[in-house]
Amino acid sequence: MKVKKVLISFCLLICLFFLCSCGDGGKQENMLEASLSEYRKNLFIYKNSNYLVTFTSGERENDYIMNGEKSKMVDFGVITLKFAKPFAGSKLQFELKVNDDTYAAEFERNPYDNSFVFDIEKQVNDDCSISLYLVDFDETVKMECVSKTWKYTYLNALEIFANFHKKEINPLMKDGNLQGEIYIKTVAEDNNLSDIYWYVLLVCKNGEMYANLISVTTGQIMQTN
Repeated sequence: MKVKKVLISFCLLICLFFLCSCGDGGKQENMLEASLSEYRKNLFIYKNSNYLVTFTSGERENDYIMNGEKSKMVDFGVITLKFAKPFAGSKLQFELKVNDDTYAAEFERNPYDNSFVFDIEKQVNDDCSISLYLVDFDETVKMECVSKTWKYTYLNALEIFANFHKKEINPLMKDGNLQGEIYIKTVAEDNNLSDIYWYVLLVCKNGEMYANLISVTTGQIMQTN
C-alpha cells in the first residue's frame, strides 16, 4: 500500500514537472514575441531584365531606434522598385493594387541603394492579389507571393534563434520581460532572390547583439554573430 502511494506521488511529481516546464517554455516564447520591434511576414516578387519589384509587409516600431527597447508598433507594407541599370529620373508615379484597394502615389528615392520605395502602411496576407502599374513606362506587372512556399515562418525563425541562443537569452529574462528587442527581416543572397533567409537580430539593453541567418526552406542556421 505504501509502495503504491509512493509510486502515485512520484508520477504526480513527474507530471507536475513537465507541466511547469511546458508552461515556462510557452511563457518565454510569448515574451520573445512581445519583444519584436520588427517582423516581416511575407514577400511578393516580380522580376524582369530591366527591374526588380518586391513587396513585403509586417509590423515595426514607429521610431525605429535600435537601443534595446521596444516602442509603439505600426503596420507597414513596403513596395520597392530597383533597376538593373542606373535610372536617371528622380520621380516615378505608380498605382499599386492590393485586392480591391488602389494606392496611387509617387515613389521615394532610397539614398542608400538608389531604389524607389513607398509604404502603404498596411499588412497584407499571402493570398492577396498584388499588381503594380508603372505610370511612366505604361507597364503593369503582377506580383507573386514567394513566401507561400516557405516552410519556416518568422515565428519559426524566432523559435530556432531562441533555442540557439538559450544560454544568452535566459539571463535577459527579468520580471516577465526581455531586456532587449528583436528584429526579424528577410534578406537575399543576391539580386536573383534565389536564396532567401530570415535575419534575426537581438539588440540588448546592455549593448550586446546576437544574430542568425536562417534558411526559409530548411530552417538551418547559415550564419551566426
